[in-house]
Amino acid sequence: MPAQLFEVVAPTGADETPAITLHAQLHAGAGKAELTGFGQSALVLRVAAPPASPPANRAVRELVAELFGVAPEAVSVLAGERNAGKQLRVEGVDEAEATRLLDIARAHLGDAPAARGRAGRGH
Repeated sequence: MPAQLFEVVAPTGADETPAITLHAQLHAGAGKAELTGFGQSALVLRVAAPPASPPANRAVRELVAELFGVAPEAVSVLAGERNAGKQLRVEGVDEAEATRLLDIARAHLGDAPAARGRAGRGH
């Protein structure tokens, strides 16, 4: 269930901007950055750069921003800048929208023949 992939960030003080946090697991060596599946508690992403590098962090921010329909600047790496496992914050997305967009992404992966095997591995 996509809702388990993220947590809603409670607004603090005067900041009423909706936000979520989520985890991503990166795999290097892709020709392009792409979402390849859903683990129990993380998005599974492929990037061309080594996962622990600044270019990989940039690619992840851009890919997650595209997935959620926000600017790359709205996505920040909270933890894991130098690891394959990353915790991300996405601003400008509420719980309902995050669930809707993850459902769409999951359905799209289910339609892609190359993604069927990867998405079901339980990464």
